[in-house]
Amino acid sequence: MSLIAPSCSHSSPNAWPSSARPAHTVASYRDTLRLLLGFMQQRTAKPPSRLGWEDLDAAVICAFLDHLEADRRNSPRTRNARLTAIRSLFAYAALHHPEHAALIARVLAIPLKRFDRATVSFSARPRSTRCWPRPIAPGGRAGAITPCCSSRSKPVCGSQNSLGSTAVTSPD
Repeated sequence: MSLIAPSCSHSSPNAWPSSARPAHTVASYRDTLRLLLGFMQQRTAKPPSRLGWEDLDAAVICAFLDHLEADRRNSPRTRNARLTAIRSLFAYAALHHPEHAALIARVLAIPLKRFDRATVSFSARPRSTRCWPRPIAPGGRAGAITPCCSSRSKPVCGSQNSLGSTAVTSPD
């Protein structure tokens, strides 16, 4: 039986070159392994230092991912991020523990969970029809008009510009 602990330390992003290890990736992978080892300790009553590759088969990994969603209320995106960290560990193990190739291949074959992306809705009317152009304050350039709101900001009724005039918005 080969233990998991040595592979966890060698496959962690801390072992990568410093240019290839973003801080968020390191934290995410570390947290995933911490959660997985804690889950395994509760499930098998073995301390993490005694866990072997045989203890982490595809069924256990799927149970861990289900635990994340059901008990910890993680979203499918978070579940997929955790699965990516687990895949990284098992991809490393595939190179260094060929005796567990079948088990590792089953874990690497676990698919990411599909999820619906949020639909971005746009307003029915273009923003330009919601804002009325207004003249520049008295004493300004004659005939010049400026919009009361830009395309990047929402109009605020009764807001004042730098010249002291009040913005007028369309009544909706």
